Amino acid sequence: TITAVQFRKGMLGPLARGKHLATDYAEEAKRSAKAAACAANNYDFMTWAASTRGGIGREAAEWFTTGFAAKVALARSDGEKWRVRNERKRLLQQHSAIIARRNWEITQRNAWPRMGGVAPRAPPVE
Repeated sequence: TITAVQFRKGMLGPLARGKHLATDYAEEAKRSAKAAACAANNYDFMTWAASTRGGIGREAAEWFTTGFAAKVALARSDGEKWRVRNERKRLLQQHSAIIARRNWEITQRNAWPRMGGVAPRAPPVE
C-alpha cells in the first residue's frame, strides 16, 4: 500500500543539504504506520520506499545489494552470474518504470481534473 509522507517544518532543509533522502522520511512514515501491526501478527516487515524519480530507500537498497550479491556468489558459471546481474538490473528497471508510469497517471488525473482528481491505482506488477 502507499503511505503518504506529510512534509513538516524542518524537513526540507536536511533534504536540500543532502543530509537525508526523501525516502528516509517515507521509510520512517511506513515503519511507524505499519511495523507494529506486522509484529503483532508475526509478519516480517520491510519498508519499501521510493522517490518520485524511481529511487529506492536505504532498506530496500540494502536488501537488493545483499540479496543479489548472495545470488551471484552461489552462481556456478560466468553465464549464471551474468543472468543474475541482468535479473537485478531488470527488476530495478521495472521498478523505475512503474514509478514513472504512476507519476504520469497522477499528473494526468490530478493536475488536470480529469476523472475528478481521483488518484489512479498502481499498475499491476507482472
